[in-house]
Amino acid sequence: MPQAHTLFGWKKKTNLKTSKPEVKIEVFVPKTWDEFLQDLNTKSPAFASNLEQGNIVGEIIQDKSILELKVGFGSEAKIFHDYVTEKENILKLKGFLCTFFDKDEKKVKLDFDLLKDEDKKEDGFLSKVEIKDKIEEEARDKIRDEFKNHPMMVKAQEIFGSKIDKIKVVKK
Repeated sequence: MPQAHTLFGWKKKTNLKTSKPEVKIEVFVPKTWDEFLQDLNTKSPAFASNLEQGNIVGEIIQDKSILELKVGFGSEAKIFHDYVTEKENILKLKGFLCTFFDKDEKKVKLDFDLLKDEDKKEDGFLSKVEIKDKIEEEARDKIRDEFKNHPMMVKAQEIFGSKIDKIKVVKK
């Protein structure tokens, strides 16, 4: 049966049979650089394209309030590094980061690095574009191998006494 309680002039009804304390648990789930680039691509495709010429160096440091990251570019992508590091573009990027990662601008630390070829090779650094190209090339190689080793192709090579010289994989 509901009971009425008066607290500072307000009445609060509590059902003693079913009242349970509410427990709220906040879980912080960090967002990723890839998710950020996908989101940015919907808002500013040109800016996202410039950032994809580089990649994150190290790890993104983030918790409920702070965000720290370093974006690196290879020496061959210097023009993109120079564009992104212009003062107005840094402010623009910080705005995008604050919105996406839900952080206060004062709590966002953003650094940029132009990597030398030796450092890039030593660290195994690849830009987002290079990673995408590498994945696509591996997929094309797999298709070539599957085609070349298909039983019908092997049999055709035996019948005609020849070998396949070149296989061109075309994107649709």
